[in-house]
Amino acid sequence: MPRKSQPEEEIVIDEPTTPVKKETVATRWFRNYAVNNKSEMITICELTARSVQDQFNLVVTSGNYELYAVVYHTTFMAILDFLKNKQSSYSTFSISVANSSQIGYVNNTDENNEKVGNFMPVIKHVGINANVPPEPTIEKDETTALASKYIKWLTINSKQTVDYYKDIQEKAFNQLDKEFGIRLRTSEAVIPMFCIFMDHVVNLIKLKYQEALGTGVSEVSMNVLGLYDIFYSFDEEANVEYIEYTPNVTIKLKLKSDIVSDTDDA
Repeated sequence: MPRKSQPEEEIVIDEPTTPVKKETVATRWFRNYAVNNKSEMITICELTARSVQDQFNLVVTSGNYELYAVVYHTTFMAILDFLKNKQSSYSTFSISVANSSQIGYVNNTDENNEKVGNFMPVIKHVGINANVPPEPTIEKDETTALASKYIKWLTINSKQTVDYYKDIQEKAFNQLDKEFGIRLRTSEAVIPMFCIFMDHVVNLIKLKYQEALGTGVSEVSMNVLGLYDIFYSFDEEANVEYIEYTPNVTIKLKLKSDIVSDTDDA
């Protein structure tokens, strides 16, 4: 009998080597999902890889940095699953994801919309997370020591102890391994990597705005992996920046539900 094919692995180790890129499940996924603003998504993946290396001494030996887009998207889906489970208890609910963002939903009060499960997603920018000072490189089998680095990152960048992180990161961690062969060694890596990627989304949109200065452009936008469009503008007179997210159909369908709640906000 023919052998059952095994999923390709993305191996993350501690010492940098010369990248040898190859076709993987993650790179094929990226080609299908990064349809819009592909070059920008590649840049964000590269910036994320650099940040992860600087803060956690981790290097993607294959050079296929697209895996960080997969981590981000998979974690976003896990967050939406967590939120959807709250719809039976709360008509409005949101969570803070470190210092990066607030993600949640509000339910339309129109009766007809409620009947079709019109829980509208909401994404709000909070800020940019602080970097964790680099520490000596750890041995690749010291998973506990690596997890402590991610926990330290969360401690620095979370205002309070967040119990819901565990459910989200475990779901994403297992999904990444099962579907993509991406093994992060510890589920504590999920939230920091998600936030670092999201921080670079904001960093890049700001750069795009700076590059557009003097061209008459008042606002720039970018689509992020089919999840949402991010918009950036700056009011010079008020010295205020505006960062807005418009969820795409993927997020809207994920939160669509027949459950209607009559309870108060969370």
